[in-house]
Amino acid sequence: MYSLDQTPKGDEAAAKGIAEPMNYVLKPQREGGGSNMYFDEVRKKLIELQDSDERSAYTMQERIFPLVTTNYLVCSGKLDDMKPEGVVNEMGIYGAFVRTHDEVILNSVPGYYMRAKPVDMGEGGLLMGYAACASPWLHQ
Repeated sequence: MYSLDQTPKGDEAAAKGIAEPMNYVLKPQREGGGSNMYFDEVRKKLIELQDSDERSAYTMQERIFPLVTTNYLVCSGKLDDMKPEGVVNEMGIYGAFVRTHDEVILNSVPGYYMRAKPVDMGEGGLLMGYAACASPWLHQ
């Protein structure tokens, strides 16, 4: 994770993102999904914010390049144009933590979700129709 504040280290990180935008994800410091920037959007936004203090409202993360598999995706109930395509899978783990000032009441992992999305898709939201629910298949 790279800070993009207006310091020499922030300038160095921004220069990396401009030079190799395919290797990074630009994330605004706010809640909710769908606002991350991928691919050439990273370069354009970093150039736009180059001399602005607004740049510190973002962080930059190295992209993870997961294994690509071939699968069928059914998104938004569209069965007509279903065809095999390259997909990547993502797993999210839910955590629950509740405490009072001096006592931990709950600290657990109540579940997980998996989704599959096209290999060339940056965002992966299920509700936005970018991805489909997936299930793990464990094998040796």
